[in-house]
Amino acid sequence: LNPVLELAGANSFPFTNNAPTESVITCLRDFGITTVMGLSTWVQAVLAQAEGVTVETIYYTGEPFHEADRAWLREKLGVKRFASIGYGAVDAGPMGYACTHCTGGQHHVHDDHVFLELLDPATGAPVAAGEVGEVVVTSLNRRVMPLLRYRVGDLGRWIAEPCACGAASPRFELLGRVEDRFMLAGRRVDYGEILAVVAATPGLAASPQLVIAPGDALTVRVETADGASPAPGLADALRALLTAALPGLDAAVAVLPAGGLERVGRTGKVVRLIDQR
Repeated sequence: LNPVLELAGANSFPFTNNAPTESVITCLRDFGITTVMGLSTWVQAVLAQAEGVTVETIYYTGEPFHEADRAWLREKLGVKRFASIGYGAVDAGPMGYACTHCTGGQHHVHDDHVFLELLDPATGAPVAAGEVGEVVVTSLNRRVMPLLRYRVGDLGRWIAEPCACGAASPRFELLGRVEDRFMLAGRRVDYGEILAVVAATPGLAASPQLVIAPGDALTVRVETADGASPAPGLADALRALLTAALPGLDAAVAVLPAGGLERVGRTGKVVRLIDQR
């Protein structure tokens, strides 16, 4: 990515996900950086603590910014545009790109590089437009070590409507990970159901972490959106909302400051599910 930015004539300030937050914010402020690129959860954690900076554009990867997070960043830092860097995997390379009309997890298939399928995880059959399937990719460029029908581990759906950009390449929308659906105390739980409640709760970042202890005891861990200490009663309020939205789901709630959730060391992604059973 850095060589591409250089070819475009853009100044680039590369940071790793392990760079101290204070150093990143200092560079944003001192050099007047207005565009930030990175994993959504890392960008969210850094900007939650940023003061005295203006960010106009955020390019994200890993997972899309939810509308609640977008609204908060627009108000706090004046962000005008959110866009996906692209969809890819280490093994398969680039698999999707986002035009200016794509939002959230929507992408066009890089159909000159890969053949992308959405398959029913249980039967392996292709799913129809609008139905949820597992992303399976075949690389068209890897000839020395071919990648054939590789299971990426993501869920998505085909978008049947033509894109306003005019491109003929198929469009799809990413909908989370295959392991986001799990069994808990005899019932199937979808991470997206819990995410929807958290995303609609003011003051919280839309990246909950679910911890399942032995005996199917579930704890929903979330971070504050603005990096501040959790407000009194916020955890109880979220638990009440979860109980109302998902009857029968008995979950404890822990609200942490930004950066408090366990992350993958190399990438900085929030670990969505920690199953200790």
